[in-house]
Amino acid sequence: MTSSEFQQDYQTLSHRLGALELKLKRQRAILFSVIAGTALVLFLGVSFLAFPAGGLSRTSKQIEAERIVLRDSKGNVKISLDSKERSGISLYDDQGKVMAGIAGQGGSSFLFLNDATGTQRAVLSVFKDGFGLGLNDPQGKERISLKFTEEGPLLQLREPGGKSQAVLALSSQGPHILLGDARGIHQMELGVAAAGPRIVLRDEKGNARLGLSVTQKQGARVGIIDENGKMIYYKP
Repeated sequence: MTSSEFQQDYQTLSHRLGALELKLKRQRAILFSVIAGTALVLFLGVSFLAFPAGGLSRTSKQIEAERIVLRDSKGNVKISLDSKERSGISLYDDQGKVMAGIAGQGGSSFLFLNDATGTQRAVLSVFKDGFGLGLNDPQGKERISLKFTEEGPLLQLREPGGKSQAVLALSSQGPHILLGDARGIHQMELGVAAAGPRIVLRDEKGNARLGLSVTQKQGARVGIIDENGKMIYYKP
């Protein structure tokens, strides 16, 4: 190989290396731009989640807000988290009506279910002395309630006006059934105590007028009381 040929090959190789170096520099510039752009998008996204309009503040690993609303793709509210006086979570239908929710207030917590009109139909509550279940009619008035307290379970059936007409209770004294009229005055009582069963019939004012009981020691007993509360007949 002559010196001229060697010099020509050397110049060709130098030209190729220069072109390759320039290409690598351009690729590094593009890669850097992509990385920088991705980092910027991530930074803006985290900043938006942590500090959106409306007063959200971020401390440590938690996000704080007075109210959070989740919407669907059409902008309709589907879920809301509220921290007002009765804090809780509400679930909405497509028409914007609250269908269900969880709430807490005054040391008690509630789980409620609504119908298609938005009327509350069922409520499960936990309170200081126990918990209960309430079932409402289409007007939102409680018709059936079941409660569990320290004294025992209690089932109540109410007429449309809200007056209690039937009660089934179980306590340390034994089971009891109360039946009342449309005014909510209990006129019949059936119970079983440690001494034995008993039946009490009451007048329209709720005063006991007839009593029937059976005990192990005294057997069957019948008592009749007048309207003034005086015993007029008693048969042991």
